[in-house]
Amino acid sequence: MKRKIYWKDLFGSFTHSIGRFLSILTLMLLGSLALIGLKVTTPNMHRTANQFIQQQKMLDLAVMGDLGLEQGDQEELLGLKGARVEFGSLLDLTVKGTGKAIRLFSPPKSLSSFRVTKGRLPKKEGELALASFWEDRYRLGDTLTLEEKVGTRSSIKQKQFTIVGFVQSSEMWSQKNLGTAMSGSGNLDAYALVSKEVFTSKLPVMARIQFDDLRSLESFSQAYQKRLEDHQEELEKLLKDNGKARYQRLKKEADGQIQKGQKELSRAKETLQSAKNQIDQAQKQLDLQETQLSKLAPFLPAKERVASQEKIHQAKEQLDQKKKDWTEGETELAKKEEELKKAQTERDQLEIPTYHVYDRKTMPGGQGYLMYSNASSSISAVGNIFPVVLYLVAAMVTFTTMTRFVDEERTNAGIFKALGYRTKDIILKFVLYGFFAGTIGTLLGSLLGHYFLSGIISNIITQGMVIGESREYFYRDITLIALGLSFVASVLPAYWVARKELKEEANLLLLP
Repeated sequence: MKRKIYWKDLFGSFTHSIGRFLSILTLMLLGSLALIGLKVTTPNMHRTANQFIQQQKMLDLAVMGDLGLEQGDQEELLGLKGARVEFGSLLDLTVKGTGKAIRLFSPPKSLSSFRVTKGRLPKKEGELALASFWEDRYRLGDTLTLEEKVGTRSSIKQKQFTIVGFVQSSEMWSQKNLGTAMSGSGNLDAYALVSKEVFTSKLPVMARIQFDDLRSLESFSQAYQKRLEDHQEELEKLLKDNGKARYQRLKKEADGQIQKGQKELSRAKETLQSAKNQIDQAQKQLDLQETQLSKLAPFLPAKERVASQEKIHQAKEQLDQKKKDWTEGETELAKKEEELKKAQTERDQLEIPTYHVYDRKTMPGGQGYLMYSNASSSISAVGNIFPVVLYLVAAMVTFTTMTRFVDEERTNAGIFKALGYRTKDIILKFVLYGFFAGTIGTLLGSLLGHYFLSGIISNIITQGMVIGESREYFYRDITLIALGLSFVASVLPAYWVARKELKEEANLLLLP
């Protein structure tokens, strides 16, 4: 009978003070919502990104050379142990008539593959697959005309392409901030895939590298970053002397070409001078023959005079041809002199080529990956502070609320004590009140944090990125932490206030 009265009073306290109960519940809901929503957003984003990285086989490091990667460079990189290496070409051009900069890539074999969103990849030289975010500007079958900087050597075999597909790059995550470009306004506006045969240079510009010991590591973890830095240092050491050695070879080749050109130029000058002397001598002989013929013509028979005139005419034609050949030779000689001067200028301007080792964040077009990484880390950092403040506020409010609640229940507590109930039984009533309010609020907040707030935050961050929306997962550990904090913020204040206020005897508790 006593227990029945006790539980009836307990349940009555919930119904009679529903506003108080809901206020504590709401505070716990907000606290767990903020804690879980902020804390699970980062791992959700990382797990989603890792699945994308593994699916597209995204590179770990990239090596780019100012003058491309020659055979020796390629052999060194292919000799890396525990690594997959692929070579590719890229070039910055301008879309004709728009001033928009576009970067052309050769199709990768397997590393950092492009995801086709519409159409297909290019198969012939005249085909092109364009960045998917330009799908609102162009359609399949449209012609895209590109142009290079005025005065530069042509780096592609053709300038007109038919759009056969739309793609998304696994290296360039952002669809708005693509970084700088070597053409157009200086800012990269789009990218595209073309057949590797389109590029005139036989040397690849970049090497994509994926390491076996990094595949099983989470891409945003400290373990991955530490091991990646070790690989990057090894690569930089491997390529450290390549630039100087290549400079010496290029310099030697240039000097050899210049010397060869100078010799050819000297021989051409001698040949022209000899031809000029022959022409002058032939001209003198022709003038002498004409003079003699004019003097003897009146005394010569008509037949002999005509024959002599014909010989002089033939000699004139031959001389004119020699003069014409000499003029063409002189023009050719001027061209060779100009080419030699240009080669000498290029030789004087020759610099030590640099080899750059990039990771996913620093490589050209890697701003999207950097933004994604920094944003997810920032959310995690906020999740370490903001929810704690909310729980402190909740604890203070709960403390004040429970103090008033205990004060209101002093008379009831005195009656229960007078009826023989123990102090701990009476305290348990307030502890259970805080427990149920905190637990229900935390569980609701946990569900909303896992499947609502985290999705909203991640969608804001990933908007405009090829990575897509983050998938949502349930995290048991952070849920248990939220429950623990709710006990601290709702149960502990209730216990402390009740224990402090209800330790008096029944007769004192019955007093106003």
